[in-house]
Amino acid sequence: MEGRFSVGLPPDTAVSNQFRLRMQLLDWRWKVTGIGLPERLRDQIAQELAKNTHEALAVARPPLPAARWITPSARSMGVDQRHLAGVTKRAEG
Repeated sequence: MEGRFSVGLPPDTAVSNQFRLRMQLLDWRWKVTGIGLPERLRDQIAQELAKNTHEALAVARPPLPAARWITPSARSMGVDQRHLAGVTKRAEG
């Protein structure tokens, strides 16, 4: 016999705004095995994480100069690094 259930909280709130607690009977005790967040809250958290991650990466990793991202194979094909640096500057400006 499996003892599992979930409950929406707070109970007097619309289902779309409820948190869901998933419970399971393990070793004769009820354990919380999962927490479901309302969709709107999940979206808000995801947006904040994306924003904070983007900001942290911008501070942690400044853009590389054009010469650093040219691979040895590009050099062997005769790619002029000065030309690529000019293209990069025009694209940024």
